Amino acid sequence: TAYLSSLDEEQHESTPYSVKTFETLEGLDAIVGQVRAAMQQAHGPRHVLAVVSDHGHITATQDVHLNAALREAGLI
Repeated sequence: TAYLSSLDEEQHESTPYSVKTFETLEGLDAIVGQVRAAMQQAHGPRHVLAVVSDHGHITATQDVHLNAALREAGLI
């Protein structure tokens, strides 16, 4: 099991579709390719490599300040 956090971190730092984000994704793709090649070399073609994501990203144009809305509603 491995957690490769660089794409998530880069998307938070820049934006989901920035040049740096795509460079980071390409770097991760190379790492996953190296892991896959090592697995195949060690175990032959009978192996499973699962790649998952914890969440996606979108470009946001507005901020939501929930505490301000709750304060205006008299809830805090």
